[in-house]
Amino acid sequence: MRHIPILRGGEPYTSVETTTLVHHATTGEAVAEVSQANSGMVRAIFCTWTTACWNASAFAN
Repeated sequence: MRHIPILRGGEPYTSVETTTLVHHATTGEAVAEVSQANSGMVRAIFCTWTTACWNASAFAN
């Protein structure tokens, strides 16, 4: 079974929260496991990006 990770800081990350993707058309067997990002992880990454962008724009002028 394949694992589909999320990207965290540009690197593949295997999350604790996963969902199993099954093949519905024929056998119903598990095809892949997909990592999921929770809202806290998304918020932390977004805040890091916006802070970095804001800091970089302060030096642009």
